[in-house]
Amino acid sequence: MAQYDSSHIAKMTFKEGVRKRPGMYFGLNGPAAIPYMLRYIINGVLDTTPDTFTGPIRITINSGTIITDCPSLSAPLFPPAELEQWFKLGSDMKPYHQSYASFVAAASDLFTLESCDGTQRARYEDHDDAPITRILSPATSPPFLRITFRPFAPVFGTITTAELCKISGMLRDFSLLQAGLATSNRADLLQHEIHHYYQDGLINFLFEADYLHHPHPPSHPDPLSFKATENKMTVEGHLRFTNGYTHQVRTWVNRQSTESGTHLEGLGLALSGIFPNPSRDFRDMAINTNFANYRNKTKVIVPHAMIAALHLRLPEPHFSGATRYNLSNPEARDFVHRAAAATLKQQWQALDR
Repeated sequence: MAQYDSSHIAKMTFKEGVRKRPGMYFGLNGPAAIPYMLRYIINGVLDTTPDTFTGPIRITINSGTIITDCPSLSAPLFPPAELEQWFKLGSDMKPYHQSYASFVAAASDLFTLESCDGTQRARYEDHDDAPITRILSPATSPPFLRITFRPFAPVFGTITTAELCKISGMLRDFSLLQAGLATSNRADLLQHEIHHYYQDGLINFLFEADYLHHPHPPSHPDPLSFKATENKMTVEGHLRFTNGYTHQVRTWVNRQSTESGTHLEGLGLALSGIFPNPSRDFRDMAINTNFANYRNKTKVIVPHAMIAALHLRLPEPHFSGATRYNLSNPEARDFVHRAAAATLKQQWQALDR
């Protein structure tokens, strides 16, 4: 019987490890992982800008190369002196997504990061066939940030229209979650450029959903809304009841779409407090608190079908389940419950129904 010792352990570089097991870093393998690479990049940009940043963020995809371009910034996102510090490999996880750019670089045979502050231009380039280069040169162009990467084709294949549709949906979410943020994407596989822009942000989701629920109009014209900040957590939520038959609830945590979790449970608790004595014609709504276990649900009784959107931001989210779409932070449930309960009840009682 052969003995197993240290000689049997394969030692891989960071880049080899990412390419060997891309699902560990991006959740999926092959071309399906590419939209998640781009999400890491855009999250890194937005984590470094103020909430008032409106872009534009332009995505260009040609021959497998993906360019994220933030042109004509009013102030440089990354002054040249700080360019490499932003990109340092995994040694600093704050802001939340910054070090994830290193995963994208490792998964790409070409990765460049360019920054200009109006007087200097910095360029960081990591290419499979050449040493890493760092160049600092004078510049007179307006400030900008540009990140380019080309996923390693033998591992990730080529981008198809399916991935382009996912990227478009992701950019739509980014625009919804940050009021006034303009995003767009164009590709050699698309005849036209796709643009996304929501002037009022997340609340626009409800008005857009009016079309989907036609001919069942809202039961009240103005949405019920709440916002709160506490212990480095922020939440924004909007909901409206309709005369339809189905519920539509979308939630995000730190700009990541979620399907279940403690934040939804907090919303369910708030709604239960608003309607403690439901009548016979009220509707049941099951809110998943654990998507991996369909029996673990919070049952809420509401007067009508409901459309809702909720975005929670917190410093250290914990996700469970294979899909990592289930938030498990207990403090998120309590925070959302407190934020929504009093405000929504007051607004509901003030409605002229």
